[in-house]
Amino acid sequence: MSEQPAGPATRQLEPAAADELRAYAAKTRADADRLAAVLEDIATDGLPVLEQCTSWEELREAHLTRLGRQRPAVSTCTYSASTSSVPGMDSATRYE
Repeated sequence: MSEQPAGPATRQLEPAAADELRAYAAKTRADADRLAAVLEDIATDGLPVLEQCTSWEELREAHLTRLGRQRPAVSTCTYSASTSSVPGMDSATRYE
């Protein structure tokens, strides 16, 4: 981004740390590009019909299952339907 040399208020990173930071920046840029492409598709084609969509509950459960396989501690987190004190929220997280 900036080609200016590091001034007295900065400190150089170790080469490995700088490489990791560049890799993170590249991943973040790729994620933003993918999101922008989806938004452009929606702007061009409109939203899909509801029957063709996957509910957020199904997506959540699938993601929690994946996380549970990767990190067993996550699999102890369960969701239960209950009344919450937060307006508009109809479920609460329970940790067992």
